[in-house]
Amino acid sequence: MIPSVRPPAGASAQSQEDLILDHLESGRALNAAQAWTLYDCQRLAARIHTLRARGYRIDTRRQGGAALYQLDDYLTEATATAGPSLGDP
Repeated sequence: MIPSVRPPAGASAQSQEDLILDHLESGRALNAAQAWTLYDCQRLAARIHTLRARGYRIDTRRQGGAALYQLDDYLTEATATAGPSLGDP
C-alpha cells in the first residue's frame, strides 16, 4: 500500500506540482485517481501540462481508459531493463 502524503487542505497548485514531480522522479507512474488520493489533486492533467511547460518530458499512456503519466527517462530505463512497456500485454 502506498502511504498517503496528502498536502494540507488548501495546498497550492505549486506544491501539488512539486509532490507530483517527486512522485514521477521516483520512477513511479501516476494516474488521476492516485493523484487525487495521494495529493488531493483533482486536475492532474493541468499539473502535467505545467510540468511539461517547465521542460519535463512526461509520457502519457492509456491504462483501462485512464491516462497514466510517467517521466520519459524512467520509462526508457524500465523498458530497456525490464522488457515490455506499460502499454504492452
